[in-house]
Amino acid sequence: MKQTGLVIGGGLSGLFCAGFLALLGYRVELFEAAPRLAPVVRGFWRDGWYFDTGFHYTSGLGEGGILARVFRFLGIADALQVVRLNPQGFDGVRFKDGEEFLFPAEVSELRRGLAERFPADAEGIGAFFNQIDRVCNGLPMLKLKPRSVPDAEVENAWRCSLQTVINKHIRDPRLGRLLSLHCLLHGVAPEHVPFAVHAGVAGLYYRGAHTLRGGGERLVEVLRATLLSLGVNVHCNAQVTAIKLRADRSIDGVCLQDGREFVGRHCIATLHPHALPGLLPDKALRPIYIRRLRSLQSSGSACCLFGYPKRAIPQLEGRNLYLEFDSANGQAPIYLTRGSGEAHSGVIAICPEVETDWNIPDYRERKRQRLVEIQQAIECHSPNLARDICWVDGGTPKTFQRYANAPVAGLYGAAHCLDQVNPQPRTRVEGLFLAGQAVVAPGLLGTALSAFWACQEMCGDQRLREGLMTCQ
Repeated sequence: MKQTGLVIGGGLSGLFCAGFLALLGYRVELFEAAPRLAPVVRGFWRDGWYFDTGFHYTSGLGEGGILARVFRFLGIADALQVVRLNPQGFDGVRFKDGEEFLFPAEVSELRRGLAERFPADAEGIGAFFNQIDRVCNGLPMLKLKPRSVPDAEVENAWRCSLQTVINKHIRDPRLGRLLSLHCLLHGVAPEHVPFAVHAGVAGLYYRGAHTLRGGGERLVEVLRATLLSLGVNVHCNAQVTAIKLRADRSIDGVCLQDGREFVGRHCIATLHPHALPGLLPDKALRPIYIRRLRSLQSSGSACCLFGYPKRAIPQLEGRNLYLEFDSANGQAPIYLTRGSGEAHSGVIAICPEVETDWNIPDYRERKRQRLVEIQQAIECHSPNLARDICWVDGGTPKTFQRYANAPVAGLYGAAHCLDQVNPQPRTRVEGLFLAGQAVVAPGLLGTALSAFWACQEMCGDQRLREGLMTCQ
């Protein structure tokens, strides 16, 4: 008789968990509170334009990459069209004074380009990227290996910040801003993010960046169809209100808001860690663990503008664009993208926000003012580019919090930063495991890796790892 695996949350982490468990032989019940799966990632349509709110580009989809292996193992690779972003420059950066720089998808070319632009820092550039490569290559989580004691350099990289490493090797302030620009990929400032986290995230993008034809919407629909074909029972509009325990304090099942109950001895919760204690009976978790979960800092959030291009925008064809401002004026870089770059792809401008609490009485007016400020910043920085875009809507941290059904705002859930310890997949409740961006790493790759580790811990053997390693 098949064991039942209960998965709470129908975002990408939940979808990957459900797929892994089904392939491992579990009977899977997947619960999503929203009317549709993965509401943030799937994006939305407006007047014939598609806005890819949650999936813009990713690493790990090149030949032999981790995500490529996951897609093939789940049987979705042939249904998805991978699009490589411009290898000569997958990300462009434009400074306020008009200077531009392209990030090529090849580490040696990136190092050469930076050394030509900043010759006085050539030696430091080499040292910085050598350290990025060594740490990235040494992270067990990226090699799907069982957790083990890492080498000394990797261990130290968890204890020092990205900014510390930049200060050690780099003198030019503009170069320092370029090297910390991709903090947007994990939502933690360079002075707070462990160098190991940044190396594991940005280091893989430097080796190749990809997107998917059809964007997040296509990915979610393919995953949904695959789960149904594997026999996964998908429940939308299904808010889990409680996790039931047996007398021995092990998992017994879940209760839904509509009164339904589901029995199962294994459960993976992919929700924000802040919400977990509220689903469990008193004393199921140690008080110190509850305090740790509830004290987890949130990753940075953002305000977004959504618009459509009035004509072709060469700067956004096959690449994304960062508008970099003088750091003295306090304006964070603004990231612009057209996602997969199809004819119907809208333009999204993302501006990181320091303030994440938008539950204020005059919310609508504050939202209007902030979106106008961002639009004006773009017009001031790059007036020609601004004239090619018609902005039609926007969102705030509160918007993303609502769509993600999260207790706090944050683009990547709980942050991975120096002064906190994020939860591991296994909990002290027998049969209860955690997955999501807060557990392993942020982004699409982080959701897949967290699902892998949670399911690997649950099944208790190497079947999942062995299956992934055979997928080329």
